Amino acid sequence: MDLVTIILNSATAVATLVLAFFAAVQIWQVRKDSRERQRAAFASLYAEYFHLSALSDHWAGEDLLELARNDALQPEDMLPRDWGTMIRLLGEVGSATGALGGMAYDAVAVAATRARMLNHLVKSLPPPVVEKPARELEKQVKNGIKLAAEAFGDAMRSAPSWLTTHPLVVVDPQSELGRAVQRGMLAALPRIGGRRFEARLGPLGRWLGRLASNVALWWDPALEGRFTIARDKKEEKKPT
Repeated sequence: MDLVTIILNSATAVATLVLAFFAAVQIWQVRKDSRERQRAAFASLYAEYFHLSALSDHWAGEDLLELARNDALQPEDMLPRDWGTMIRLLGEVGSATGALGGMAYDAVAVAATRARMLNHLVKSLPPPVVEKPARELEKQVKNGIKLAAEAFGDAMRSAPSWLTTHPLVVVDPQSELGRAVQRGMLAALPRIGGRRFEARLGPLGRWLGRLASNVALWWDPALEGRFTIARDKKEEKKPT
């Protein structure tokens, strides 16, 4: 083999290594950017989760009829300021988070409609007539916000485990409001994080688990019942 051939082969090998390194860097950068977008989206959704939870807790003990009579019941307070941005953020975190968040906002939209009906009712009819139907609407509004907050909590819990197991942290808050937010975050951590059922080896572990379960069911179809019972027992042990 002459010198020219050796040089060409060496140059080809070096060029291949350089291209492979460049491709690896690009893949790493894309993955890093994707994670940063997910982290930012999760932080924004965390704030929205606190908004719905706080509104649910606040309205649980309020007389909504009195608020409606004084023009203090605003359906817009329940709804996100920008629907498109919120839906994009939900989808950015994950498909399950997007689906559950969409259902939560459907409940919010229904509750907002009931709140508008309540405002109209208390202003158009005398108190003796309006009391019973208005109380029913009040119950629907409160229940709708409560269901929405719970569903949004499920949406946050369905985010990738690397997001839910590394929650936001408030560092050394000095204001009373900051301390309240810190307490709220610590209280929400068990609800948002919870127990995760992640594959030990990631996608490979998930594939191996499915393969093993399919092989087990092929050998003994009766195991399907045991799998179902085991899953039901795990659901029963979850704290309510």
